[in-house]
Amino acid sequence: MIADQKNLTLYHASFMEVKKVDLCLCGKRSDFGQGFYLTTSNTQARKFSGLL
Repeated sequence: MIADQKNLTLYHASFMEVKKVDLCLCGKRSDFGQGFYLTTSNTQARKFSGLL
């Protein structure tokens, strides 16, 4: 968790906006377990989503 930084933009590898996270819909066999993964890198998120 990053609590001290302001104006932090996080990206998710999705093709649409995610307004509410429902962990029940997240895959259970992900690399780091069930969760909603974010990154500070727009490029990385786009690569994972297949948009690059």
